[in-house]
Amino acid sequence: MGRAPEAAEAALRESCDALEAMGDRSSLCSLAAFLAEALYVQGKDDEAWHYTEVAEQTAGAEDLEAQSDYRSVRAKLLARQGEFERGEAMAREAVEIIERTGESDHKGDAYVDLAEVYRMGGKRQDEAESLRRALGWYQAKGNVVMAGKVRSLLANLE
Repeated sequence: MGRAPEAAEAALRESCDALEAMGDRSSLCSLAAFLAEALYVQGKDDEAWHYTEVAEQTAGAEDLEAQSDYRSVRAKLLARQGEFERGEAMAREAVEIIERTGESDHKGDAYVDLAEVYRMGGKRQDEAESLRRALGWYQAKGNVVMAGKVRSLLANLE
C-alpha cells in the first residue's frame, strides 16, 4: 500500500479541520469516519477512536453510510483491543445499518470489516461467510478491484 494511508490521513485531516472550522457537520461525519479508517490502518488507535467519536457526534440519524462507517472502524478497534464480543456486535450493527441502503460498495466494505473482526476473534467460518457476502456486493457493483482483493483474502483462508 506504500504511503497511501499517510497521504489519506494528511488530506482527510486537513479537510476535517476545515469543515470543523466552518461548522459543517454534514460532510464532516463521513470524512471523520474515513480519517478514522486511515488512522486505524496505521495503528494509530487512540486517534482513530477520537475520529469515530467526531463522526458519531456529527452524523445525522438519516446518514446511514456515515452511521455504518464509524461503527465499522470502531468495531475493528474494539476487536484489536481484545474486546471481540463488543467489536462483533458493533460490526454487525454497521452491516445492519448499511443493508438498509442501496450502496453496494459500502455494503461490501462493511462485510469486509466484519470479516476482519471475525478474523481477530478467530472465527474463520464467519470470516469466510462475511467475505463471500462482500464479494457478492462488489461483483453486483462491478467493483473489480475490491472483488479481486476479497477473492485473495478468501484464497488465503482456504
